[in-house]
Amino acid sequence: LGREIDSHDTVIRVNRLPTSKYFADFGRKTDVFFAHDKNVQTSGFSTQFMDGAWKDCGPVPNTSSCDPVRAFVWLNVWWDQWIARYRSSLKQSTVDIFVGATNLKIGCLANILLNQQLRAPADWQHTQWRWQSTGFGAFLTFGYLCNSLHVYGFGGLGSADASHGRVANARDIHNYTREHEIMGAIVAGALRADTFEASGHACATDGVQWFRRHLPRYSTSGRIQFHTGENVAPSLQ
Repeated sequence: LGREIDSHDTVIRVNRLPTSKYFADFGRKTDVFFAHDKNVQTSGFSTQFMDGAWKDCGPVPNTSSCDPVRAFVWLNVWWDQWIARYRSSLKQSTVDIFVGATNLKIGCLANILLNQQLRAPADWQHTQWRWQSTGFGAFLTFGYLCNSLHVYGFGGLGSADASHGRVANARDIHNYTREHEIMGAIVAGALRADTFEASGHACATDGVQWFRRHLPRYSTSGRIQFHTGENVAPSLQ
């Protein structure tokens, strides 16, 4: 599917970038790198590749330090702390790639949809609570922003990235099955807006109210199309 993926106007990669070993299956083009906030730390920004390697982009990412990324967006799930840290320095610097984060309400909304509550229980490992995946956050974000969206690799429990894609991790940390079911219901127009309620924090209320207003956009016929398969790394186009 590499050529097909690369043929799209904009290619969004989630958490991992392909190396030459993976180009035939996943393509090589990357316009947007959408990452977990672990890729934003006190030392700056970083990307990660499907072979396990990391690349340091520094405190002010650019096309050289962050190649091949042309936009760096992270899933903001921990109360805006990295936004507050980097906003001023990025504004004062010459940045030749876009750097941004999702609104906090996206992460809060994801927890409401997946877990029916905002915060994880102290013993979450022994409950049905599971952490939202970065891919689920990407779907909520770009499913709204893009005029059309082709979603590759959001199927099954496996991944080409063995370090995080082990089936055990899929069950112990995330609930990919639940995420895929919710994504399918959203796109099919089968998710009723009155079946989920906000709780726990203002960001949850904001997220749920925003999602209820825009739910019809996600289910517009033909706007979002899934190309699923086993053992595939998430990417959106």
